[in-house]
Amino acid sequence: MQEFDPQFPTGRKGWHGREMRARSRDACNRFDGLSLEDFAAWLPPLLLRLLGC
Repeated sequence: MQEFDPQFPTGRKGWHGREMRARSRDACNRFDGLSLEDFAAWLPPLLLRLLGC
């Protein structure tokens, strides 16, 4: 999502001029301690569980 672009070192600016939505800010705060690799490994099991697979 463009809203998260400023949070990552990709060079993309996304919505850098707008304040981040509360739900997005909460997600960033919740997972801030994880590396991108750890977060990527954690995400698929969560999605499968949410989808009931």
